Amino acid sequence: MIKLKRLLAGIWPTVYRVINTIYYNFISIIKKFLGLAIKQIKNG
Repeated sequence: MIKLKRLLAGIWPTVYRVINTIYYNFISIIKKFLGLAIKQIKNG
């Protein structure tokens, strides 16, 4: 169990950073998509 905890402690910062990056990219893509959709609705 101790080895597993140590391994997780070593890996966690990297995993956290990857999850954060994906999360923020996902949000920015959604915002762009919504912005385009709103423009289309206003123009149409």
